[in-house]
Parts: sequence; structure tokens; C-alpha cells
Amino acid sequence: MKPRNLWLGYRTVKTAVASCLLAGYVAANSANILFVHVDDGNRIAQFLTDAGNTLTTHFLDAAIYNDYTSFDRVFIYDLYHSTYQNANQVQNYSNIGEWYNGLINRNLILDGRIISSDVVWTNATDMSSEEAWIQNYTHQLSLLGGGLVLGTDHSVFQSGINNINDRIGVSQFNGSFEGPQAVADPLSPLFLPALDSCRA
Repeated sequence: MKPRNLWLGYRTVKTAVASCLLAGYVAANSANILFVHVDDGNRIAQFLTDAGNTLTTHFLDAAIYNDYTSFDRVFIYDLYHSTYQNANQVQNYSNIGEWYNGLINRNLILDGRIISSDVVWTNATDMSSEEAWIQNYTHQLSLLGGGLVLGTDHSVFQSGINNINDRIGVSQFNGSFEGPQAVADPLSPLFLPALDSCRA
């Protein structure tokens, strides 16, 4: 069974940090969200579309983008090995950091186990769908006027996205969680009690 590492809320943890003090649950709140990835993440993106959001998609390695200010919510899904980073990706990491640092509402969600929300993994481990969980990320950010979601997974995938962490002044993702089940803080507004029991 694939390890599922999940840290959400306002706890600082060795492997990942999630720093949003938010309130509420998923509700109808359509938005135009930028979903940035390389060549994976389409099922996670579909979760956001299923909630009524309009998604614009950018591929980190295909071109350099400068339109980040057109969006109040940017969702980064980065599961790419460091050896495959090209100049476009590196510049986009820089541009994303610049966009975030210029925000008035610098709200941030960091998910160091995002691949575990994919239906491939929830189905393989007989866990409930985490679609509502992912949808709640963007909903919570909307309540605070926007922000950034950074999603990655264990250490082989982290070096790219850590370029953004460095630029925005938060701790890097590192390592992995080897426990048999996701760990979540039930006091976090990012936690949804309807999901399978996985308490901190």
C-alpha cells in the first residue's frame, strides 16, 4: 500500500507545512482558477471543474507565462523529477513566486501528499474519494480573497516546487511520511469530517 502523507491546517511538520487558518466547508463558489502542472494532475484538475470552477491550465515546461495576476487562485500540482526541469519551468517558478509575493492576501496551502488524493490511490487503498477535500482548498482560499496551493509528494518530486517555496519564504518540502494512513489535523478548517478517519 502506498504511504499517504497528509498534513493540513496550521501545524508545522517535518515533511510538509500547511499554513492556512481558514473557516467553512465546500459550497457553491465558482471561480476562474489557474491550474499549473507539467503532464500529470488531470484528475485533480477535474475535481475543481466538477465543483463548477472554470480552469485555465498552464504546463510549466511548455512556455513562460506572465498572466498570473489574472487569477486570484493559483493551484500548482508539481510531481516532476528535478532532472527534467527546463528553463521554462525554472522561470515559471520564479514568476509564480513574484506573483504570490505581490498579493495583498498571501494565503497559502501546502500539501506534501497531493498524489494521495488522486482516485488511482484512493481506489487502490479502499479510501473514500478526496474530491471534496481538493475542492475545499479553493473554496477556503476564496473566503480569504484568494491565494496559492502548492501540491507535491515525496522527496523525488520536491525539488522543482521547492523553487517556489524558496522564493516565497516558506520551508521546503522534504522527505516522506511512511505511516499506513493519512494524518490530518481535525481542528483545521481544511479537514472534512465526512472523509475516512485519519486524525492527527
